[in-house]
Parts: sequence; C-alpha cells; structure tokens
Amino acid sequence: MGKSTLSRRSLLKASIPASLGAMATLGCFGLKRKDNPMHRPDILFVHCHDLGRRLPLYGETTARTPALQRIAAEGIVFDNFYSTSTLCSPSRGSILTGRYPHQIGLFGLTNGGWDLLEGEKGIPHLLADAGYETVLFGLQHDTIPPHEGRLGYQRRVELPSPHPAPVWEVAAQVAEFIKALPDTSARPPVYMNVGIFEPHRHDFWQRYQARGTADTKVPAYLPDTEGVRRDLARHEGLIEAMDAGVGTVLAALDAAGLADSTLVLFTTDHGIPFPRAKSTVYDAGIGVAAMARWPGRVPAGRREGALLSHVDWLPTLADLVERPVPANVAGRSFLPQLLGQGGGGHEGVFAEGTYHGHYNPVRCVRTRDFKLIRNYHPSTAMHAAIEEDANNGILARDDYPESFWTPPAPIELYAVAADPCEQTNLAGKKEYQAVEADLLNRLAAWEKRTDDPIGRMYETFRPDMTPFILRAGRPPRPEATRN
Repeated sequence: MGKSTLSRRSLLKASIPASLGAMATLGCFGLKRKDNPMHRPDILFVHCHDLGRRLPLYGETTARTPALQRIAAEGIVFDNFYSTSTLCSPSRGSILTGRYPHQIGLFGLTNGGWDLLEGEKGIPHLLADAGYETVLFGLQHDTIPPHEGRLGYQRRVELPSPHPAPVWEVAAQVAEFIKALPDTSARPPVYMNVGIFEPHRHDFWQRYQARGTADTKVPAYLPDTEGVRRDLARHEGLIEAMDAGVGTVLAALDAAGLADSTLVLFTTDHGIPFPRAKSTVYDAGIGVAAMARWPGRVPAGRREGALLSHVDWLPTLADLVERPVPANVAGRSFLPQLLGQGGGGHEGVFAEGTYHGHYNPVRCVRTRDFKLIRNYHPSTAMHAAIEEDANNGILARDDYPESFWTPPAPIELYAVAADPCEQTNLAGKKEYQAVEADLLNRLAAWEKRTDDPIGRMYETFRPDMTPFILRAGRPPRPEATRN
C-alpha cells in the first residue's frame, strides 16, 4: 500500500492519472461510469470506536450530534444492526472482509498480537477491481502496521500525528482531499475509508469538553450514581467531538458539490466502554449505530428494522457496484434495505469474543425475540470488561455492585424483546426448553459451518466434571481457519 503525506494535490496528481489508465484497460468489463446504470457514487465510509448506539437518534443520550442527525434526516437509520464481535479489531475485520473474526485470524486485538490472515480480501480489493480509487484515512485496527498492505488500499494518507490522532486532524485531512478532487467526469469514483478514534477512552481527556451530568441518560443496565454519570458525561464529550469531525467532512462534500453523488456510510465497531457493554455480547456490547445517505437513491428520514450484521457491508457494496460476492463471504447484501425497498435481513445474527486482555471465549446467536450466549470458559472479564483507570478506564468502580464482577453462567438465555437489558437468565427454565434447544442447535450449526475452532475445542468439554481445568491457566491459542 502506497504511503502519502499531505499535500493532497500531489497525491491526486500521482494517483488519478494511473487510475484513469486502469479504468481504460478495464473498460471492456463495463466499469466505465457512463456505462453504469447506478452511476456509481463516490463512497465515504466513516467508522468510529466504542459508540454502540449511544446517540440521540437511538434515544440513548442527550449529547449534541448534529452531523449524525443530519445523515439520519437525509438518509436511512438501521435500528437492528449488530457487530460480529465484542472487540475492536475482530469487529473491524468483519466489516472489511464480510467474514467472522475466527475465520480471518482476528481472535483478539492487533495491538495484542493478533493479525489479519494473509490473503484475505476486503472492501478495498473489491472496489479497486470495480474501478474505484481506494484511500485510507485515520485509524485502522484491522492488521498490524507493517502489514497494512493486506488491507488492499491503493493509498494510505499518513496520520497527522502519532496514534491516536484526534478527530479534528483526521477530518481536516479528509476535507482537504475532497476539496482537491477533480470533477467526477474527469476521474474514477473514489472510496474514502475514514477511521475515527473517538469516542474510545484515552489519556487525552483534557482536549475535550466533558458534558454536565444533570441531563445524562444512564442506561438501565448500569447503576445510576454520580460517579457513573460523570463517566458517561466524559464519554459523551468524546461523542460530540467525533460528531463535529463528521460535520467537517460533510461540509467539505457540500462545498465541493459532491454531496448528492456520494454514498455516505457510518457505523461503529461495538458498544460503549462500560461494564455489560464493550467486551460482552449483551446488546449493549454488540448493538451498533448504522446509517447511510445518498440523496435521490436512499430515501430520506427512513428507519429500517431488518436484522443486519457487520458481515453484510462487503456484499452490499459488491451488489452496489455489480461485482460478484466472494464465495467465502459469510454476509448477505442489504442493498434493497439501503435503498428503502424493505424486506430481507437475517433470522438471527451471530457474535463472538475470545481474547481481550483475558482468555474469555464466548459465542452468541440473537434473533428478534431471544438471545442465547455460550460462555465456554466463564470469567469475570465477561462482566467487568473495562479496567478501572483514571485516564483510560471506568471511574468509580465501587459504584458497581458485586454482580458486575461475578462470572456469568455457562449458558445464558434472554427474551430480548421483553428484557432488552438482559437481566433475567431463562436458561434451564422448563417453559423455555424448546427455545434454548433451538438456539443451541443454531449456534452449533453456525460454529460448524464457519469452522470455529472454539466450538470444536469445547465440543466435549465438561467443566463440571473436570474443575481442575478451570484452574490450569490459559489454554493454547486456537489456530485460525481459512473457511
């Protein structure tokens, strides 16, 4: 993957002519813009850390997010979109490839030693094959830095400052790039992938304006104490900063006259960095914001309720640009839902976690009405999730009851339609035996279909019969699979 520093115009001078030559070569495959009945748009895909659905448009906060509110008003909001993982790198790998984390080598974080398997193909590869110029801005957490070439981007705009670069710097780079773009008639379509670090916790809180706690909405799964409120307000300051960066980019599209010809996509990797959210497969951990805007194509002000997953982004974009979906992709296209035609979606979505500071293998299946969780090696990491730290972790640990630090049951079953905060475990209850058996079968079938090594490893594991195994320490890392 080529490297670039700003000046953006020098980047464009180098990249656009080469791309035009490639487009001419590929013309026999029907890739010219004028031959495409959809008039392939520029694509701007913005994703951030640790947001979950904590936005006013999902009713979860009073934080000020005018940019995302604008996308929602001018486009479509997805109400039932789910991550494939409780963690950053694994979930982002699924967005990239349309495959589950255990299929692509991302059992944990890239900064923890896990890496995207060599040879995996993702959205940048697919769009480049369709004639797009593909450019990466800001954060990427899909592979270790020396292997960024595996991601498939033709250009990587260097971070303006050491990681994590603040959102205003990344947004300024994207805005400058957009400003320098030639007219659409003189270039191929562009795919801009923009990774924003905020609202991830970090030790640079002093750069952001924390909100007051008076109108802070405390999720029902967290204790409502002043310490928790202050922590949520601090996180909301990061959300507002992230939104301001999105606003900078949207304004650049407006100024360049590209707003109507650009498909804007937005999502996040997983839930907010609080107990029972990030690092868990409860809905607060895997439910994510997702929205899109494309004036004249995507209906404005629409809410879509289809059950969707991060593995669905790649096949949707393949559908959009009329490219075949790779045979090993696990997701399915939601282009009909994106264009406001309704229908479709999954009967159930799947999510997983394996390593996040602790070995904690967990898998789940979620339908519209129920969720089943298998905790293969229960540990307190499942509930605690986030370490206490004055700068980079939760505040007021003592505000959380002991239940937050207690290992979960091996099997959890929740009637999520009636119990959205997943407080009452129905596993083992006679009246839910049929539901539990059905979801266990679905989960086992998914593990087998995707060749999940955790499913194989624990297929005959009986911790109640061999309790010493639970004290034997961390088992060996499972081998990644290629299916």
